[in-house]
Amino acid sequence: MDIIIKRGTHIPYTCSKTYSTDYDNQTEMEINVYEGENTFIKYNHLLKKSKIHGLKKRPKGKTSVTVTFDN
Repeated sequence: MDIIIKRGTHIPYTCSKTYSTDYDNQTEMEINVYEGENTFIKYNHLLKKSKIHGLKKRPKGKTSVTVTFDN
């Protein structure tokens, strides 16, 4: 879990973070967006689940996806 937009951030605000695959030949990634300040996911509120399909089969860490929040 990464904190992308910190509490008290003034909007409008744009922020991006890049994530890489965790294992060899990974063809999907799931991105879950939570709101909250706890480092444990179970104590935060799930806002959105998204799955990215069709990633090329490559060695772990060689495929990356950039997630951008723009408000």
